[in-house]
Amino acid sequence: MMGNTRELPAPQRGDSWNTYECATVLCAVDGCDHGACQSGPFFVVSISLDEDKVATTIMYSSDTGTWSTPASLDLGFIESDISISWMHGVLSGGALHFILMHDDARLGVLKYDLGTSCLSEIEPAFEIQSARFDSHALIAPEDGQLGIARLSGFNLSVYWREVCHDQVATWTKSEVIDLKKHLLASNPMISHTELVGSVERTTIIFATTNIGTYMIDLKSLRSKKLTSELRLFNHPWALFPYFSFYNPDKLRTRSI
Repeated sequence: MMGNTRELPAPQRGDSWNTYECATVLCAVDGCDHGACQSGPFFVVSISLDEDKVATTIMYSSDTGTWSTPASLDLGFIESDISISWMHGVLSGGALHFILMHDDARLGVLKYDLGTSCLSEIEPAFEIQSARFDSHALIAPEDGQLGIARLSGFNLSVYWREVCHDQVATWTKSEVIDLKKHLLASNPMISHTELVGSVERTTIIFATTNIGTYMIDLKSLRSKKLTSELRLFNHPWALFPYFSFYNPDKLRTRSI
């Protein structure tokens, strides 16, 4: 957006860059509010899955100009084939999270801890794992929670992950939201919906329909149509949410 480009060196792993399935760019400044950090130090986290069902994550630092030691997780004990969702990862609790898609329509969550460089898998609630053919999106609001939004037809529910003091994690299901009352009210021609992402540090999700893409705030339950170009089954991975910002230090004020 700023017109700047920066070419990164290829990871020294004997693999080509295009073996990685997805990548995420992160601000590298602790405590940054991300209001004007476009020129600051950054991390790039890349993740891949090979034919042996081994997930590998590696992180680039703009400060050092080098890639970290790869972190790997063997998922070979899982019988089904696995792929990483085309949706971008979300940052929650100092870790990046990605959705794992199994060929039998089950879901998993891959977690990469930025502090320990440890890669692990989170097991979602059973109801999510067995939700065949439903669409899902990760949610990471500002309070550090991790949630999974599940859309079945027009019925939307959110499962929140809570970690107890004994480090045992549980999933709590929210009240089911009927999107017919919110989307169809604005356009009765909507017949299909699919989740295509969320905005970090908020409870905003995006749903692509047969007539366009909508932004939905899960707190206010307000929806807004964004575009008619990005439709269901028409390259939903092109969606990339961002916040616009300004630098208050450069503002000039005058009294009237």
